[in-house]
Amino acid sequence: LLDKNTKKKVQSALNNLSEGSAALDQADDEAIKRIEGQLPGKSVLAKSVLSWITYAKRPLTTGEL
Repeated sequence: LLDKNTKKKVQSALNNLSEGSAALDQADDEAIKRIEGQLPGKSVLAKSVLSWITYAKRPLTTGEL
């Protein structure tokens, strides 16, 4: 939404968002694509962070991340 410069463009983007589990799947896919588009070192770090978050036995604090 940050690149939308009119109210109409923001509303249009919001109307096109998916709902439910399909939205989560789409968001995950887009996040992975952005991660894989980074430099190799940053991509590896981002995937490690996702693993820590996913497999943590409790929610991690900002400091722990």
